[in-house]
Amino acid sequence: LYFVNQGTNKIMSIDKTATGGTPTDYAGNGLATSIDGVGLNASFNAPVGLMTDGKFLYVSEHGGYRIRKILI
Repeated sequence: LYFVNQGTNKIMSIDKTATGGTPTDYAGNGLATSIDGVGLNASFNAPVGLMTDGKFLYVSEHGGYRIRKILI
């Protein structure tokens, strides 16, 4: 399961098998900027929406006015 955390500017994940259901940081370093990078080296500016096609996550940013793509 993947979800956005607008308050922390991060993309979170929950893997019940690996973490027992505890949310973990998946992408984003917490800074409110729109910088491409891998995993925690990326940054998101107020992420608000998330979709997947099974291969990528698509993240919409309210503050960055962008749609971002993440390989999963």
